[in-house]
Amino acid sequence: SMVRKVYIRGGSGVGAFRKVYGGQQRRGTCTKVFCKSSGKIARYILQQLEEMGLVEQAEDGGRIITKEGQRELDPVAVQAAEVEEQEED
Repeated sequence: SMVRKVYIRGGSGVGAFRKVYGGQQRRGTCTKVFCKSSGKIARYILQQLEEMGLVEQAEDGGRIITKEGQRELDPVAVQAAEVEEQEED
């Protein structure tokens, strides 16, 4: 899902993914409030995607998809669209 998010919105960094994957912090009897997710997990996943060659670091910060990453994700998107069309019929 992180590769897809980088593809759709390039230039996303660790801080952006912390916000996207964050959720409710339970504080006992107090009201729940939004809390960012862990940064180490997001950073580690992005580093693994870089090693695989799917994303690369942008010059102005964040990560962007590589040509290899686009080549991997485009067939998946086409397959998902075909399944969606079949379900509508």
